[in-house]
Amino acid sequence: MNGDVVVPGTVYSTGAAGFWLAALPVAAERGWITNEQGKAFARRTLEFYLGQNGGPVEGAFGMFYHFLNGNGTPAAGFGGDGVSLLDSTLLFLGAIASGEYFGGDVKALATQLFGQADWDAFFDHDTNMLHLFWTPQGGFVRHLDY
Repeated sequence: MNGDVVVPGTVYSTGAAGFWLAALPVAAERGWITNEQGKAFARRTLEFYLGQNGGPVEGAFGMFYHFLNGNGTPAAGFGGDGVSLLDSTLLFLGAIASGEYFGGDVKALATQLFGQADWDAFFDHDTNMLHLFWTPQGGFVRHLDY
């Protein structure tokens, strides 16, 4: 989700944004994009999730919805979709990868984004398992059972 390529009416995935962020260092390293382009793409994506460049992306407990509209609001039409621990984790991993590779302000933004996550909120102490989703209507839904 990069302000240059947001198409109105298009649905975006938080998990895919994480893969995008993780792919940027590979693309820069292989010369498919310049290092400066990679930094700029990563910076804009992270700023968008943090509400510094568009957005802010809606979520809860420092985590984000699985499917989003281009303006950062939850996308309708995906019954039962909610704030996703799994998709947010993919976003954080991509953010950390970009932050480690590009350093500087990208690393600071990645650290800020990851630092806002309330991991304990998604932990069910009664079952010793993680919740997979949170929805405003139903609260925490399903467990991540490994």
